[in-house]
Amino acid sequence: MNLKYEVITEEKIRLCRDLCNKLMAFQKSKAHITPERFDSMNFETRMIPSVKSSLHNYIEIVKDDEEIAGYVYSNVSPKEACSNDFAIFFDLTSVGKRHVGCLSQFFIKMLQTIWNWISSF
Repeated sequence: MNLKYEVITEEKIRLCRDLCNKLMAFQKSKAHITPERFDSMNFETRMIPSVKSSLHNYIEIVKDDEEIAGYVYSNVSPKEACSNDFAIFFDLTSVGKRHVGCLSQFFIKMLQTIWNWISSF
């Protein structure tokens, strides 16, 4: 393996598209309660709107040679963005500031393989 890490700008988020879509499919495959909520979730409906609505974004990819093998996306957003029809991520009254930092998404190709192997037991 020849891993290289690269912080990318918002203009290059399309580099995460395929892995983000794999993440959404993986999450749906593991959902036991209302998996249909994941039917419309993909790069265009999750990551792009999140990046556009956040105050600050941090996106890093990891490449194995030239193939993108993983990514991490975190952001700073108004705390109200963490409470919606899909989920409530924390008690909003527990945060005194107006904004929160969030590890929004991460996906490593090998992680899916490991998870599937562990789940087979």
